[in-house]
Amino acid sequence: MEHVPEDYRDDAPDEHGIPPTTYQALERHLPHGVRDGPRDRKLAVMRRILHGLHGLHPLSPLNNAVRIYVHGWIHRLSPLHHELYTMDPSAFFIPSFLEAIRSNSRDGFRSIMTEPTPGLFVFDMLRPAFCQMLAAEADNFLWWAPERKQGIIRPTTNDQYKCSVVLSEFGLETMLSDLMNDFISPIATVLYPELGASSFDSHHSFVTWFDKGQGEVTGSHVDGSEVTLSACIRQEFTGGEMYFRGVRCTDHVHSETHNEENIVHSQTLGQAMLYRGRHRHGALPTSSGYKTTFEIWCISSLFRRMLDYQTDFTSWCGECRTENI
Repeated sequence: MEHVPEDYRDDAPDEHGIPPTTYQALERHLPHGVRDGPRDRKLAVMRRILHGLHGLHPLSPLNNAVRIYVHGWIHRLSPLHHELYTMDPSAFFIPSFLEAIRSNSRDGFRSIMTEPTPGLFVFDMLRPAFCQMLAAEADNFLWWAPERKQGIIRPTTNDQYKCSVVLSEFGLETMLSDLMNDFISPIATVLYPELGASSFDSHHSFVTWFDKGQGEVTGSHVDGSEVTLSACIRQEFTGGEMYFRGVRCTDHVHSETHNEENIVHSQTLGQAMLYRGRHRHGALPTSSGYKTTFEIWCISSLFRRMLDYQTDFTSWCGECRTENI
């Protein structure tokens, strides 16, 4: 059991059964202005956060009505690759990635990564066979649904090309939850300690297709996630590079980009990019061929509650830092 400091040790579990060790674990993640304040104030803030989460279903893009809709017809779709629906690390991931995961250390993670711009990490992750299976499974669903006159849930409201599909729609949610919890969360906890990666409790995962000339599917944007992992699962294209334009808080999401924040990266098959959800980004048009990408948005309900008590974003928002120089 985690050690509880003297000033928490005599506290009994509260009315929701939340033990003092939970408050102690949460305290280290509070904004500095709260964490450095009086104990009574800290406890009041933490109680509002934890009690607000008590009984709350994790944030999820699939609400109960959608889940009923999905499970009502999902059994009618015959999967192409049954092995894709259960996590199999040795079949899905390349050895260097698995070795880094086993190390569970900053040095181990950074040994397989490059960092083209602060906070953007690029590394080889997925086996070609996994990429092929996932792309084929998504293709299968994309063509199957219209033939059965089944609507397709799009991952974003501004998918102008109608070329994305949510992977939870056809049964991959459990496998993707294992991917988030067992592989992405350990890395993000080390690389982004301020984003609550150890408390990820839901994800939004989808595949997007880019045909020739398509790009800017959503334009320059930020994701509805704490951390996003994006990977290329079909590489039969030229162009289609990803661009990044700096990390921003909500108040500065439309502010100008500083020269040093501009970065363009061309994805290769099986290569993953890990970045903050607040890192502005987009895709350039493909000039030939067909590009397919996989994304998983990792979400923490607890972290989002804590943001209600934070006003200082200079540690990660590029524009906040500029204003405070």
